[in-house]
Amino acid sequence: MQREKFVLLLRKYLKNQLSTPAKTLIENWFTSIGKNDTIDIDATQETELKKRYYKAIKRRIDTSESRRLSFTHWKEMSIAASLLAFVCVGIYLYRHNSAVAIEAHPNLSKVLNTDGVDKTITLPDGSKVILHHGSEIEYFKTGGQTAREVYLKGTAFFDVTHNPSQPFVVYTNNLITKVLGTSFTIDENETGDVLVSVKTGRVSVFSNEHESQDKNQQQVILTPNQKVLFKSKDQKMVSGLVEKPQQIDNQQNILDTYRREYLQAPAAEIFEAMEKLYGVPIDFELSEFSTCKVTTSLESGDLYDRLNIVCEVLNATYTIDGLSIKIKGVGCENVLED
Repeated sequence: MQREKFVLLLRKYLKNQLSTPAKTLIENWFTSIGKNDTIDIDATQETELKKRYYKAIKRRIDTSESRRLSFTHWKEMSIAASLLAFVCVGIYLYRHNSAVAIEAHPNLSKVLNTDGVDKTITLPDGSKVILHHGSEIEYFKTGGQTAREVYLKGTAFFDVTHNPSQPFVVYTNNLITKVLGTSFTIDENETGDVLVSVKTGRVSVFSNEHESQDKNQQQVILTPNQKVLFKSKDQKMVSGLVEKPQQIDNQQNILDTYRREYLQAPAAEIFEAMEKLYGVPIDFELSEFSTCKVTTSLESGDLYDRLNIVCEVLNATYTIDGLSIKIKGVGCENVLED
């Protein structure tokens, strides 16, 4: 792991949000301070880290001063304070001494894909990960955690086994993605920008930077065919539709309800079927298309392909407006076919 991921673990430790194995990892590292080789860092890095951890410690003190600190709280505080003296921040900061990580927590598994092609990995809970070339994930080999946690660097597609009692959480340098059971893709580039796109289910995404703040202001909920792009430079998240929206899985009942083939069907009925099949709101003025009829198929194809065909027939246009689509037209007098 990189330093940012270890810092995230420390933050979660201070808030008592870590699973038992992760707590053990942090506490073993703290115990080992001074027993392992130290690492040289320059004065600028040391100053930067001292400032960061001073703020973290101050926040902890401010939120704790109204209650009596237990022994556990003092232990947490001592760990945070030790970071000021040992700004190398432990086992994840230096890859050349990876044996320390193995000793500290042998239950942690790392996979780096150097195969040149996508690599499929089955996690202990049965979830599938398609790891792109050059990408890396880390995860716990066995259960026991309150959440199923994965640390990603690069790009991967996740098909998550449903488990309401144990959320599935993916950490990147700048974003946290949390689900119960769904399929989605995370793509983190070298600049720290992160793109999350959803195929099935619901996904909650929020920034690492604001993990301890009001998540209602930072959190984005994504549904199928939606995406969010986190821009590292601006520290902002921008939502939108994926490049090629596909029909939502397990929509056979909707296809049966709305039919696969449309023969001289009202345009409004086709738009309604598209909205259900792709999970994307489609806005249009009913009065503009009340006399329009279309012959077309919704058997397959992405949403934009279907829209292009129907809009050409109707002499209409569509625009993507955030997470929805708006259709404009001049109406039609005659029965139309594609």
